[in-house]
Amino acid sequence: MDRTVLHFCVYRYSKAPAGRVAARVGDALGCAFEEGRVFKSDAYIAHFLGLNVHLSDTVGLGGRKVFVLASMLEEHRFMNGPDGEAVELKVQDISAAISDLLNVRLGGGWHPPTDEEGLAARGG
Repeated sequence: MDRTVLHFCVYRYSKAPAGRVAARVGDALGCAFEEGRVFKSDAYIAHFLGLNVHLSDTVGLGGRKVFVLASMLEEHRFMNGPDGEAVELKVQDISAAISDLLNVRLGGGWHPPTDEEGLAARGG
């Protein structure tokens, strides 16, 4: 059995305070972010479309501060098929659509990360 799940990850370089970015992104996406933790790091967290959406900042290319807005599956029942049937998750990446929406509503700068940016954010 196949099930489709949504995923996105977008970046924006900014010196703005994290709380202000979280409020603006929440308004643009129609959700409210709350302070929390993801992967043992401080983040702003919201929930929609069965996703846990988190916003955090890290060091990006050139040592600049970059905001990372990403999602992960929140509704774990997606992985349970009827009568114990195995489920294969098909990931639908909507990063381009999320960055376009944020750019229209908030101004430019949001984009799916390049491979180089992803490596820098992971400390590589």
